[in-house]
Amino acid sequence: MNKLVVNIMVVSTIACFAYRSAAQDTPYAPLEVFTNGRGRVSPLGAGQALETWQAYTMLATPESGSAFYNWEYVDVLIQTTRTTNDAGVVVTNVQKTVTSKDQFLTDPKLVFTARPVVVTIHNDQLTTTSAYGWRANFGPVREPVEPDVYRTIPGTVVEERGDRLPTGSRTMPISATLTFDYSPTPPSLTAVIRNAVLEGGAPFPLTGRSHYAYQGTNGTYRFSGDYLRDLDPTGSQYGFDWDFSTLAHGTVVWNGAAYWGGGHIWHLSSSNLALLPQAQLRLERVGATSVQASWRTNFSDHVLESASAVPTDRWSIATNPPTTTATRSSVTLEMETPRRFYRLRKP
Repeated sequence: MNKLVVNIMVVSTIACFAYRSAAQDTPYAPLEVFTNGRGRVSPLGAGQALETWQAYTMLATPESGSAFYNWEYVDVLIQTTRTTNDAGVVVTNVQKTVTSKDQFLTDPKLVFTARPVVVTIHNDQLTTTSAYGWRANFGPVREPVEPDVYRTIPGTVVEERGDRLPTGSRTMPISATLTFDYSPTPPSLTAVIRNAVLEGGAPFPLTGRSHYAYQGTNGTYRFSGDYLRDLDPTGSQYGFDWDFSTLAHGTVVWNGAAYWGGGHIWHLSSSNLALLPQAQLRLERVGATSVQASWRTNFSDHVLESASAVPTDRWSIATNPPTTTATRSSVTLEMETPRRFYRLRKP
């Protein structure tokens, strides 16, 4: 696996107080490392003193039945307060706040450079320490699954804004088919948009493909890529960051934006766009004249139909009762002609 060394510049702002204020970088810094889920990291441990500006390696190892998801880069703020109680005893309280930087690495082997912490002495009662750290996220083993396909609902719109639009902004319809493949690491997204827009121009067909993805701790997937890579394989400065999450009642929603990363403003916003799952039919030959058709059980309200040619209005409903397992329904059919077409349809 390729090693990735992460270099981050530390920038601190030291608040000034009437009493006194001082800040210092430390030649050694305690390692701020955390785990989320069933797994461990080695050979380094939380709190271990590391010489700053040196490279170190950590390996995330899941427990049995779990899987490593990603390394998450985090900010760590430690606030130490000292108070004197009525008996004259100094009481020290330490509060640690960990905040995600929304940067994730999917390789379980992490190579990083230890950075100095910034210690700010505000007064005799308050000291704050600012540091960077890592959180190893683990979760249930993801079983291999076939791609999920969703479509936007008719009437779905997006908002386009930019300094090259005559009115500054406009609302435009969008019709897209999105295919999510969770088999590779990281997962991938292919978005076939029939009426994409750019810089206030006329709608045009576009296929967007992600080059990076991760799943956050809240279950939301983020897919990023080059918005125009389908038209400009050498790369453009038009990118996208799209988030997909599942609401409590099961609806998948699409949020995020496509944008220009250069010197002017262009922004295409997707806000809480509801997506409809699409039934996928799998066909396998099981004999010289027979075929097995299968589909997921959550599309049990669909019917299997066949025809000898397309396009046609003469589709025949398969009358064979399906065999159902935990996740799939299947039917074995004898082909009446050498060439046959099949579809799933919701009546």
